[in-house]
Amino acid sequence: VDHINEVIFVNRIPSEICKELLEADLKEENFNNPFSIPEEYKFMEDEIRSLIQTKNDAEERLAEIKAKILSDMENSGVKTWTTETMRLTRKMPSTRISLNTSKLKAEHPEIDYSLYEKTSNVAGSLMIAV
Repeated sequence: VDHINEVIFVNRIPSEICKELLEADLKEENFNNPFSIPEEYKFMEDEIRSLIQTKNDAEERLAEIKAKILSDMENSGVKTWTTETMRLTRKMPSTRISLNTSKLKAEHPEIDYSLYEKTSNVAGSLMIAV
């Protein structure tokens, strides 16, 4: 009987960390797992979850408001509404053209694409999954 009903993928632990764990065990020492979240952040978990939920709720509510405003602006034929502290501008529908580089490279391998590439720096960031 196969008791596995779901495959769980796990990230590989680097060999060096495994060696440190085994050495600590042999010496009967405590192993400090570098993959464990530091204590200073553990207590923030509830706050982080709450902030993410608040952000999601706010984004959902803002999307509802924007959809209503856009609909009313379209129905009124208005492109811009202005208050003393805010301007609401309707972007008109348009089309966007993009280049299918995979297809172009496959069909024209003789072209040196490096002449047309643009390199941009991308800042590092933190991703939180709840």
